[in-house]
Amino acid sequence: MPVRNERGFGLIELLVGIAVFALLFLMVDSVFITAHRGARKAELGANVQQNGRIAIERLTREIRETDRVDIRFAADGSWVAFKSARLFGDARIFCVNVTDTSSPLYNAACTPTGNTFAPVWQAWVVYTYNAGTDEVRREVQSPLTANPVAPGAGDVVAASVRVFNARCSPGSAMLGSTFCVSLEVEGREVVQGSEVAPEQITLMSRVEIRN
Repeated sequence: MPVRNERGFGLIELLVGIAVFALLFLMVDSVFITAHRGARKAELGANVQQNGRIAIERLTREIRETDRVDIRFAADGSWVAFKSARLFGDARIFCVNVTDTSSPLYNAACTPTGNTFAPVWQAWVVYTYNAGTDEVRREVQSPLTANPVAPGAGDVVAASVRVFNARCSPGSAMLGSTFCVSLEVEGREVVQGSEVAPEQITLMSRVEIRN
């Protein structure tokens, strides 16, 4: 009878096979990790941009409704306060000084005192930057006082903020004042045990206030 050669894999062949398999596994894993990190970096960048843009757009939208003589600033630009005619408890209502009950602008909750059609200021709105927590907070102080009190806690409108600076040029009676605010937001995240390159965005806004 013929003798069959049924020799199995040798130790060297087995080790080479394991090494090739391990190399293929590492290559596939590296591709998935790179793709995952790329996706997370793109998502992080979008979140950072949205985080800062929502805060700065809300601030500039609200300050357009105020009187330029009633804007207060910290010396270092870390907070800004301004009067708001939005009804405390219902921000949909902008209070106008109208006592004529037949007018569509009349609202008893605004406590109007005449028919001047001027805003009836209801509260101070304060935006504050806390360098310790890297947050910008928004606080509504009502009832309205002669000056805003020291900024308190408020609601977080932007996180991971590295720079917040609010300024206002004096302007003139004809040209009004220019309100400027800059906001630098940074996002960091760890993926698969290593940190993704941080995403940063700097947003600036200029508003002409003519009241």
